Amino acid sequence: MRTEKRKINKKIEQLFNDNNYSQPGNSKKKIRIINKYTVFTLLLLLSAAAVYLYITYFYTPRPQHINISKVYSISTYDYVISTPHLTDINSDSRIDLCYADNRGGVHVYDAASKKLIFHYFFKNGITASLFSFDINNDGFAELIATARDGTTAVLNSQGKYLYKSRQNTISEPIYNKGAILSKNNRNYLILTGRQGTVCSIAGSYGLTDWKNTDSKVAGEKILASPLIVKINEDKTKDVLVVSEKGSVSALDGVSGNELWSLSLEETVIACPAYGDFINRHEILITTMNRHAFIISLDKGTVIKKSSIPGSVIASPAAAKFQNNKDEAVICTDNGHVLRINFSQNRKKLFTNKTEINFRASPVLCDINRDKTTDIIAVSGSGHIYLLDGSTLQKLTPVYKLQSEVSATPLIGDVNNDGNLEIIIANENGKIYCLVIKTTPAALFPKGRIQYNQFLGNVENLNNIKYYQ
Repeated sequence: MRTEKRKINKKIEQLFNDNNYSQPGNSKKKIRIINKYTVFTLLLLLSAAAVYLYITYFYTPRPQHINISKVYSISTYDYVISTPHLTDINSDSRIDLCYADNRGGVHVYDAASKKLIFHYFFKNGITASLFSFDINNDGFAELIATARDGTTAVLNSQGKYLYKSRQNTISEPIYNKGAILSKNNRNYLILTGRQGTVCSIAGSYGLTDWKNTDSKVAGEKILASPLIVKINEDKTKDVLVVSEKGSVSALDGVSGNELWSLSLEETVIACPAYGDFINRHEILITTMNRHAFIISLDKGTVIKKSSIPGSVIASPAAAKFQNNKDEAVICTDNGHVLRINFSQNRKKLFTNKTEINFRASPVLCDINRDKTTDIIAVSGSGHIYLLDGSTLQKLTPVYKLQSEVSATPLIGDVNNDGNLEIIIANENGKIYCLVIKTTPAALFPKGRIQYNQFLGNVENLNNIKYYQ
């Protein structure tokens, strides 16, 4: 045993000698090396902890608080029924606010400063919503306004009209927004009259391209705006119109001849929406008879007829929320907001028990930048609802304008500060600018416009994919 202990002790002594521990001063040097490694390890651990806390703080979802507050209001010359329009009409890289009133006035202001840019006055009042487009291909957008007597003016950035529509083009009342059809590198203005006339006007000079007075909708009142969609096999898009009696007519974009027609035999006030609801290439029509129809544009047939819990005055909207099929957002006249997936027969419902109707079309927008499409719905009595698109729960308390509203709200960063503003016109002589602020802040690219005109674009598709 003693011999073995001596051998072990010699090995230990030899090990220490090999590492120079027996030399004077080397033990202190080793202690210093150990201390350096300890400090380095501690610093590394603290750095890793700091990085973890940073990532946790900035990337962990936190509850958001969303608030709506008034920025300003503009007194209008008369009450406003039509939806205003946001655009840069004078090419100064600032957003302009355009609106039309019941006396026939067209008014354009710088949206941030409220500085007047121009007025233009018709002899008759205006119900149709304004929109803008470079209709004559001169590199500048023109403002397009239509009075109730059917007169349409194409206005430049100074408020001077390039031309007015001729009385022999369409001489009947017009209450709805027109549309833009492009073909052969030229643009055409599509108008639909209150007595069923549909016409195409050359954008450059205002001359008649074609006029249809013998389609399925002829002689019937047209309240819904026309849609520009692809229907037949040629390279030009076509025109779809719906009458108040529920007649649907698809017209060739080149000639104006009727391609197909059908009759729903129900009352239609709201404009259709375009999307891939069940298969592909379809339109949604909602009625006052509490039904929603999905119609194939290729075949001109009804694919599906669904019951909904209310009559519909407000035009529906469409978006892809959580799958590859478009879903419809429908607001009824008895206080319901629905999100319907027609391909899977699923409905989500928000019921507003304190309101009686919705007349303004719902607007779809990611309000708080959480990558979810949300819903902005405005009741006829001026109550503004911001709803989560997934759950249809309220994102913020209801904002009350305390006035009648028929016009659809607009959404854009008019103040160029990264926050979205709601532009909304009431029927008591005011246009309001309201800011949406989130805490923590969810800022958008400055100057972004999310929804700038009634039905979302100049083809009136009312689908978020095609918003301009």
